[in-house]
Amino acid sequence: MREVAITRSPHAYVPKQYLTEEEQDALYRTRIDDTYRPYTVIDVLTKVYHRSFEDDLSSHIGIHPEDFLEMPDGWKMSRAWVNECRIMRVESLFFQPLSDFQVDILVRTVCKMELVRTGNTQRISRKTFNSDVRLRYSFDLRPCELTCHYCGVIVHEQESLLSLNPGMLRTDKYLLPYIPEEAYPKLAKWIRERYELVGKDGIADAKKLAAGLGLTVRHGHFPENGVMGEIYFNHSQAAIIDEATGEITEGNIDPCTIVMNAAACTTEGMYNSTLFHECVHHIFARIYFLLQRTHGRKLCSYLCKRQGKNANSEAKLSPLDIMEIQANKLPGFIQIDGESAKCTAEEYLAAYGNRSAESMKRLIRDMAERYGATQQATRTRLRDMGYTEVIGIYQTANGRTVPAYLSDLGNGQTYTISHEAALKEYVRNAEFGRALDSGKYIYCEGHFCLNVAKYIQADHQGNTHLSAYARENMAECCLVFEEKYEHILMQLVNGVLRKSGARKKEIKYVRRDGSSPITSEGMAFRKMIAAEYQDTAMFKPTFNDMIVKLMDSRGVSIGWLAENTGLSDETIKNMRNDPDRHFAIESIVAVCIALHLPPETSACLIDGSPAKFMNSVEMSAYRYVLNFCYPQEVKTVNRFLVEAGFRPLSRAVEGYGEDGVRLEA
Repeated sequence: MREVAITRSPHAYVPKQYLTEEEQDALYRTRIDDTYRPYTVIDVLTKVYHRSFEDDLSSHIGIHPEDFLEMPDGWKMSRAWVNECRIMRVESLFFQPLSDFQVDILVRTVCKMELVRTGNTQRISRKTFNSDVRLRYSFDLRPCELTCHYCGVIVHEQESLLSLNPGMLRTDKYLLPYIPEEAYPKLAKWIRERYELVGKDGIADAKKLAAGLGLTVRHGHFPENGVMGEIYFNHSQAAIIDEATGEITEGNIDPCTIVMNAAACTTEGMYNSTLFHECVHHIFARIYFLLQRTHGRKLCSYLCKRQGKNANSEAKLSPLDIMEIQANKLPGFIQIDGESAKCTAEEYLAAYGNRSAESMKRLIRDMAERYGATQQATRTRLRDMGYTEVIGIYQTANGRTVPAYLSDLGNGQTYTISHEAALKEYVRNAEFGRALDSGKYIYCEGHFCLNVAKYIQADHQGNTHLSAYARENMAECCLVFEEKYEHILMQLVNGVLRKSGARKKEIKYVRRDGSSPITSEGMAFRKMIAAEYQDTAMFKPTFNDMIVKLMDSRGVSIGWLAENTGLSDETIKNMRNDPDRHFAIESIVAVCIALHLPPETSACLIDGSPAKFMNSVEMSAYRYVLNFCYPQEVKTVNRFLVEAGFRPLSRAVEGYGEDGVRLEA
């Protein structure tokens, strides 16, 4: 037997003035760790308010049978029942009052009515009818209320919430808004105008928005790396900094409070963007958190960490993904208005005199300073405004900023790839492997570029760089990759909804025009090199002789090579002196990288050794680092391998102890 439907959630908030001191202390108590699964509108209706959609529908049919079936003359309904009631979707509008937040549940039904002839109860007729109807419920989402009322059945689609309000933002089953791409500029304009954010200088004031939303802004201390700020939707506690004395104290935090990490927001642009980010969370995620509270999930806050990119995935987005995408994207539109900003950008470019990579880098810097935004947000807005050349500015690979280059690629594509991502793609993508094995490409400044003098130049130390021409004409010489981001990992820790420190990025090799980059010329070049190695093999010195000569030519000792490879002194001595000893291919690769041997020299050394590459995934990874990571240190290369899921070449791994335990937080 179903539980009787109730109207008030048992988790409604009791005002503080009615609580004892002990109850108030409990109110601010930090929650314990918990496994987090977000609740939907359906969860709340059925598990909190004990609504039965079949019973609600049957009740309406019993009172208003004419909504579903036209009664023949002389007949009336005796009884009705619902054979099937399948939930199709939740429909609602975002901008509704908290006290009357209406939701339609679209259900596909199969119902039956039993009709009797008036005055002749012996004559019975049964009718079956199928119908799509909406069950409407009204929530009072105010924390001190948290009630729900059944409003009835909406039979005609034109009376649904969506049909009556076609221009309003819709919500999903978590009551998060759907924001289409074209809506961001409109929402930004609405926020700017409603809260009068823009002064005569054209700069949007983040503090004014926070005040207009009724938010309290405080500064706090965060032990987590990369945390920019935290917004609270419930009572909690936090380490707060006294702005007058600088003292850090643990204090109570009320809902609608933003705690900023002033230590992490080191520039005006970072501070403004973070504050706008938290304000957007309040505007668009508050209803979601209130829905979770209705089910008893007392989420205190949402902790925001610095992210370099927005999510870009074809897979289904989680609620946390949606919240973060919206809060990352909308502040840029609020700070940098498209129409006026484009005029400003054109004025800057006219003053620069050209649209080179350096000019685009300067444009980002000047626009960010002009509008009080971060350079990353400014770069994104300029790209949205049609300045696609900025895609190649402020890219990073292997923990370093890549020199600026002009890009002609669309969203989600890049010329830049890290060693770790390239290593994974080399192992799993045979076509990418063939492209690199062709011998035509060199890894340089985070790109795989044709190894041609026109595009590649060496400095006085022998380090390779892209030429100025290459950076202005990347389409001629560099391979193209597609970027995708996996979902954020969610965790409820002490009442704080946290996202992982960084989302995992997946990069795949793609062909610009659908054709293979492998040419017959490139394959002929590869075969020629292989043939030359074979022809000269009989004249090569022994493996031991080559090790000795290579060490002598670079002026390194046995101890130095042992330390820089992670191998033992005894192993290095045996490589120099013992012609009968077999060495693991990993050890030889480590020596090649420690000595920074170019691929051709490494190939000669390995060809003369007793060790050979086997046909396996792991060996493919070792071939990759041998050919493309030789300018790096062995410990850095080993870290690439470990974090890509492969065994390191030796025990020397950057950031890890000799026992394999990670040293970093």
